[in-house]
Amino acid sequence: MRNRNSDFQFDIRLQDDYILAESIGSETPENMSYVYEEIIKKVIEWNCERVLYIEGFSNQIPLQDMLLVWRKIFRILEENKINGSIAVFDKIKDDHTINIVSESLASAQGINAKVFNNLDEAIAWLKSLSILKKENGVTTASRR
Repeated sequence: MRNRNSDFQFDIRLQDDYILAESIGSETPENMSYVYEEIIKKVIEWNCERVLYIEGFSNQIPLQDMLLVWRKIFRILEENKINGSIAVFDKIKDDHTINIVSESLASAQGINAKVFNNLDEAIAWLKSLSILKKENGVTTASRR
């Protein structure tokens, strides 16, 4: 994991045929925005629209802050014509209510998002999607 600041770490890499992103530490609007902006950069760079995000934030930002971050992220997704799939596994929090809100917001924006309580189920769901296809040995992603 790479340190972004003293209270937050983030790592992202291509794993099999999906992007694996993981955060740990304190959730702030800035940290949340950073995570999703980095994911979007890699979706574009690696031409891969399947993402597994393992969230390890020790706290939850207020709903109004989360909504402001999502507004910004959805604008970036729209500008880049990205619609993909993201499986979210929160390895710390037992109450996933706010993640379910995020799932609903993302779905309303054309993003196939699903929150999981089990990491293996998240991976299986992501791998079951047919967004990526191989042509001549090159993996490409569908775009809108």
